[in-house]
Amino acid sequence: MEQLRKVQLLQLEILKEVDRICKKNNINYFLTGGTLLGAIRHKGFIPWDDDLDIGMTRENYDKFIEVAQNELLDKYFLQNGDTEKNFALMFSKIRINDTIYQEKNSKDVKIHQGIFIDIFPYDNKITDIDKLHKQNKRISFYRLMLLTKAKYDIYRTDNKIKKICYEIFKIMVKFISAKSLKNKLQKEATRYNNEKDSTEILNWSTSYTYDKEIMKKEWIQDYRYEEFEGEKFMVPLQAE
Repeated sequence: MEQLRKVQLLQLEILKEVDRICKKNNINYFLTGGTLLGAIRHKGFIPWDDDLDIGMTRENYDKFIEVAQNELLDKYFLQNGDTEKNFALMFSKIRINDTIYQEKNSKDVKIHQGIFIDIFPYDNKITDIDKLHKQNKRISFYRLMLLTKAKYDIYRTDNKIKKICYEIFKIMVKFISAKSLKNKLQKEATRYNNEKDSTEILNWSTSYTYDKEIMKKEWIQDYRYEEFEGEKFMVPLQAE
């Protein structure tokens, strides 16, 4: 637990740096996932939680990525598909240089492996269920292709069908570039961001199914600052 606490406090330092940049550039973010739950219930990390998650609307996310590359302190590294060619996830991480904190599914991937926090973009959810399901299938397909190409360990299974699919994917990805797959994923995730009747947003980036990552836009129209580890950070106004 002592080692975990050291990691949590380093993650807290990254969060403070993100908050500094966001305040300076009028960018809204919000604690999300277990981090938000920890803020509400524990005023800090859930005791056994080993990660820290931030959400942003796509507009705020793009703005943050643009400014963070120049404004992050030198001790940090902004990691995403643009800053590191072997990084195959649909979101960004901010890592601490000269540290090591490997995740099981990417331990053999040649990327920065430092202590990190996750920053997730949230995009419009289309109201048409049929279109949503088709969008989900395309995103799932391209994501698996990209993860396979980058050699992420995502097929730890005894399922014969999945193993066969993996072998097929390994052949398929030889004929398409990582950059092309990243572009396809970006296009799919943002496909409906100009839809005026959308009342919800969702995070396509995590390993959970999309229906577990949906929230109403009205929840993040306003924000408040909530205590987290003795500091104050942004959460949705209606979070409770």
